[in-house]
Amino acid sequence: MTEDLRMLRAQIDALVRTIPGVVELYPPGSSALHALAAGAVSAVNGADPGSPVRVSAVEESLLVEVALGVGTAHATPQVVRAVYGALQSELSNWGVQGAQLEVTAVHVESGA
Repeated sequence: MTEDLRMLRAQIDALVRTIPGVVELYPPGSSALHALAAGAVSAVNGADPGSPVRVSAVEESLLVEVALGVGTAHATPQVVRAVYGALQSELSNWGVQGAQLEVTAVHVESGA
């Protein structure tokens, strides 16, 4: 991952965490894939301790993947839509056009 993508990932992470209802961020994908990827990354060059947000260059644009933990005090669909809308708006403000966004709720945190 380039330094520019790391910086963008950190900005996206910070933005998403400000959305009401977001209580945690998780790496996108299945648990089995996480275990395999963590082992492969660790074996090759050490784990990347950065944000769980995934930002990838895809052709002329970006793919942004965010997996959320949502608190029970908020309606999950509204939180997902709020995150998606905030990402669209901020990426546009940052000059990123045509990014593909994948925002999913993967866990509901009780009592949050």
